[in-house]
Amino acid sequence: MNAAIRAKLPQELLASGLEVDTPERWQGRERPEVFTANPPSGIEHSGTFHLETGHLCVMPSRHQTALLIFSRDHVFSTLNNLMPSATQSPGLPDDVGSGHHIHQEFSRSHSDRDRGFTLSE
Repeated sequence: MNAAIRAKLPQELLASGLEVDTPERWQGRERPEVFTANPPSGIEHSGTFHLETGHLCVMPSRHQTALLIFSRDHVFSTLNNLMPSATQSPGLPDDVGSGHHIHQEFSRSHSDRDRGFTLSE
């Protein structure tokens, strides 16, 4: 996905310092403005990887002054209709269920405060 995004961007933006990368590589880094994709935005059937809370932790905390989160319009319904499968061993925390709940709360909090906008082509 990173390569596809870079290919669509004007080269002068990349030459001026615009970076396109994954949340894992942004650990410990900050920038004045951050444009990001909501982790479950690219999929319709979220799994353990997509619902990992670490992605949501890094993604909205790397900006210093402005954050713009892009998301497909199905994210709310996908998360609301999802019944995550518990994959942990007995006695261990349900990371998938916890991640599902946190992603729902994150999306709902922005929606409830009218922080979501629909863009038309």
